[in-house]
Amino acid sequence: MFRVIQLLLLMIILVFAAAFLYVFPIISHYICTTKQAVRNAFLMSIGHLPYTLIMFAYFALIGFLLTASTTTFGLVIAISMICGFSVTAYMCCILFNRIFKKYDPEEEKEAAE
Repeated sequence: MFRVIQLLLLMIILVFAAAFLYVFPIISHYICTTKQAVRNAFLMSIGHLPYTLIMFAYFALIGFLLTASTTTFGLVIAISMICGFSVTAYMCCILFNRIFKKYDPEEEKEAAE
Protein backbone atom coordinates (compact mmCIF):
# COMPACT_ATOMS: atom_id res chain seq x y z
CA MET A 1 0.00 0.00 0.00
CA PHE A 2 2.85 2.37 0.82
CA ARG A 3 4.39 1.78 -2.63
CA VAL A 4 1.10 2.67 -4.36
CA ILE A 5 0.82 5.94 -2.43
CA GLN A 6 4.47 6.69 -3.15
CA LEU A 7 3.97 6.18 -6.90
CA LEU A 8 0.80 8.27 -6.86
CA LEU A 9 2.61 11.14 -5.13
CA LEU A 10 5.50 10.86 -7.61
CA MET A 11 3.05 11.17 -10.50
CA ILE A 12 1.43 14.23 -8.92
CA ILE A 13 4.86 15.83 -8.39
CA LEU A 14 5.79 15.18 -12.03
CA VAL A 15 2.55 16.76 -13.28
CA PHE A 16 3.15 19.85 -11.14
CA ALA A 17 6.80 20.06 -12.25
CA ALA A 18 5.71 19.83 -15.89
CA ALA A 19 3.16 22.59 -15.38
CA PHE A 20 5.71 24.84 -13.69
CA LEU A 21 8.00 24.45 -16.71
CA TYR A 22 5.27 26.18 -18.72
CA VAL A 23 3.96 28.83 -16.28
CA PHE A 24 6.66 31.49 -16.68
CA PRO A 25 6.91 31.25 -20.49
CA ILE A 26 3.11 31.56 -20.69
CA ILE A 27 3.13 34.62 -18.44
CA SER A 28 5.88 36.24 -20.50
CA HIS A 29 4.28 35.43 -23.86
CA TYR A 30 0.58 36.05 -23.22
CA ILE A 31 -1.49 38.56 -21.30
CA CYS A 32 -3.54 36.58 -18.80
CA THR A 33 -4.29 36.25 -15.13
CA THR A 34 -2.21 34.02 -12.90
CA LYS A 35 -5.09 31.56 -12.58
CA GLN A 36 -5.43 31.33 -16.38
CA ALA A 37 -1.67 30.92 -16.76
CA VAL A 38 -1.53 28.05 -14.28
CA ARG A 39 -4.55 26.37 -15.87
CA ASN A 40 -3.08 26.76 -19.36
CA ALA A 41 0.28 25.47 -18.13
CA PHE A 42 -1.33 22.26 -16.88
CA LEU A 43 -3.20 21.82 -20.15
CA MET A 44 -0.19 22.60 -22.34
CA SER A 45 2.14 20.33 -20.40
CA ILE A 46 -0.22 17.42 -20.98
CA GLY A 47 -1.21 18.47 -24.50
CA HIS A 48 2.40 18.79 -25.64
CA LEU A 49 3.74 15.75 -23.85
CA PRO A 50 6.63 15.04 -26.27
CA TYR A 51 8.07 18.53 -25.74
CA THR A 52 7.56 18.22 -22.00
CA LEU A 53 9.40 14.90 -21.97
CA ILE A 54 12.27 16.38 -24.02
CA MET A 55 12.66 19.18 -21.45
CA PHE A 56 12.48 16.69 -18.56
CA ALA A 57 15.11 14.50 -20.25
CA TYR A 58 17.41 17.49 -20.76
CA PHE A 59 17.14 18.59 -17.13
CA ALA A 60 17.51 14.99 -15.94
CA LEU A 61 20.69 14.65 -18.01
CA ILE A 62 22.13 17.78 -16.42
CA GLY A 63 21.14 16.51 -12.96
CA PHE A 64 22.69 13.13 -13.68
CA LEU A 65 25.93 14.69 -14.91
CA LEU A 66 26.10 16.88 -11.81
CA THR A 67 25.73 13.89 -9.49
CA ALA A 68 27.61 11.20 -11.45
CA SER A 69 31.11 12.07 -10.24
CA THR A 70 33.24 14.96 -9.15
CA THR A 71 34.85 15.11 -12.59
CA THR A 72 31.57 15.49 -14.44
CA PHE A 73 30.38 17.92 -11.78
CA GLY A 74 33.40 20.14 -12.41
CA LEU A 75 32.99 19.80 -16.18
CA VAL A 76 29.31 20.79 -16.09
CA ILE A 77 30.06 23.75 -13.81
CA ALA A 78 32.92 24.89 -16.07
CA ILE A 79 30.76 24.65 -19.20
CA SER A 80 27.97 26.49 -17.42
CA MET A 81 30.35 29.27 -16.45
CA ILE A 82 31.65 29.61 -20.01
CA CYS A 83 28.31 29.39 -21.82
CA GLY A 84 26.27 30.70 -18.97
CA PHE A 85 22.92 29.13 -18.51
CA SER A 86 21.84 30.63 -21.79
CA VAL A 87 22.19 27.31 -23.63
CA THR A 88 19.50 25.80 -21.44
CA ALA A 89 17.30 28.86 -21.82
CA TYR A 90 17.82 28.89 -25.59
CA MET A 91 16.92 25.20 -25.89
CA CYS A 92 13.73 25.74 -23.93
CA CYS A 93 12.98 28.89 -25.94
CA ILE A 94 13.13 26.92 -29.20
CA LEU A 95 10.69 24.36 -27.83
CA PHE A 96 8.32 26.98 -26.42
CA ASN A 97 8.31 28.91 -29.71
CA ARG A 98 7.19 25.74 -31.51
CA ILE A 99 4.47 25.17 -28.92
CA PHE A 100 3.22 28.77 -28.83
CA LYS A 101 3.17 29.02 -32.62
CA LYS A 102 0.01 26.90 -32.58
CA TYR A 103 -1.77 29.33 -30.26
CA ASP A 104 -0.75 32.64 -31.80
CA PRO A 105 -3.29 34.35 -34.05
CA GLU A 106 -2.57 34.47 -37.77
CA GLU A 107 -2.11 38.28 -37.76
CA GLU A 108 0.82 38.03 -35.35
CA LYS A 109 2.45 35.32 -37.48
CA GLU A 110 2.20 37.44 -40.60
CA ALA A 111 3.47 40.55 -38.77
CA ALA A 112 6.47 38.61 -37.47
CA GLU A 113 7.45 37.55 -40.98
